[in-house]
Amino acid sequence: MRFHSVGLTFVALFSLFSLQTNAQSSFVLTNSNTSAAGTVTFTNTTGTASVTNGTMIVFEGQLDADWIVEKALDTASGLTLASVQLLTQIKLFDELPASNEVGNVQGAVAALRNGTGSSVGTYYAWGVSNSVLTWMPLLSTNGTPFTVNDGETNYITFVFSYPSSGTGIVSNKICIGESVDTVMEPSVWIVSGTTTTTGINSVSLLGVGVLEQVGSASGSAAPLSSAISLDVYYASNNVYAAVTTTGEQGTSPIKIYAWINGSWVEVGSFVPEGDGEGHTYRVVLTGLMPGQSYQFMVKDEVGHEFLSSSSLLVRTITVESSSIEMATDLQMRMLTVTFNTETAHRYQVKICADLTASADQWTVEDVRQYREAEGAWGSFTNEFMAAGTKTQIQIPVNRERAFFKIFMLENR
Repeated sequence: MRFHSVGLTFVALFSLFSLQTNAQSSFVLTNSNTSAAGTVTFTNTTGTASVTNGTMIVFEGQLDADWIVEKALDTASGLTLASVQLLTQIKLFDELPASNEVGNVQGAVAALRNGTGSSVGTYYAWGVSNSVLTWMPLLSTNGTPFTVNDGETNYITFVFSYPSSGTGIVSNKICIGESVDTVMEPSVWIVSGTTTTTGINSVSLLGVGVLEQVGSASGSAAPLSSAISLDVYYASNNVYAAVTTTGEQGTSPIKIYAWINGSWVEVGSFVPEGDGEGHTYRVVLTGLMPGQSYQFMVKDEVGHEFLSSSSLLVRTITVESSSIEMATDLQMRMLTVTFNTETAHRYQVKICADLTASADQWTVEDVRQYREAEGAWGSFTNEFMAAGTKTQIQIPVNRERAFFKIFMLENR
């Protein structure tokens, strides 16, 4: 297949999943980055193109978009950045386009088959090497090439860094991730072949392909945390989220949403440290019920979204067994209770004569915990550490206070 030479600021060259299509003039995709709201219109310049499943553009030939993404300062890195992201299905090239077919573009990427008949290929990027514009293997930051399988669906994100003076060298890195990934793996920086320093002015896709989703950002080219994980549980009369971040940047609030009654509802937020490290935050969540399952979304200050892959259960304490027996060492009756616990968390027991009483009417009770290693009961205490995934305690039996509740406490 031959490729057209185009004089655009930005070109992404792909050979993707091949389907027969009917011609159509233009197609609109919504920008997936909510902080860069709007739509992007792709024009079928040559060949054929159509939309399937409502959003997927299937094309053969060339798609162009006058997609303006202005550069902006990313305060976390100190770099002036702009980025675009494409979600595409990849079909491998048998040969890379010649230099005269690529033209004077800001950046391009292509996937070359690893030998005749191979279903595995390697990504190549267009940039300056030894003062020559050429295709070069796309390398991750640890020096290994990016590989791809024929027919694989990948996120491909171009991140451009511009000189602060307005003139000089433009560089870019290309982040790759499969469609199920929430974190894209970045490449090393590549020297661009253009002197355009205002940002991204247009995008072109050439070949046979499928374009499913687009996104862009000015300034911050990636999520302020490279990864976020979430755990939810009920403790001390509240629902909490344990939010763990990786590579944290920025100090504006990060918000947590839950899918409730058909829409995303904000249920909590926290202010990150923003020191480039990873942290775990305990966040009180509102509007959620213990024992129920929810899908969650965490959104950072520049609109990047992290979705839970499935619904998460708001975990509660479940009593596995209980019995009343005489504690011979104390000569008093004790209620022995076995229940599920979370490792490295503290617990507390409260008692009351009225099960429907308000929270302030329940009083803390001293209990003792069975020590598996010692084969004996420990001393009485008003709080205790979990023995593992299951813990056994004894509660003094008091006829005047017939009800008890077990609470997981917030870690200090």
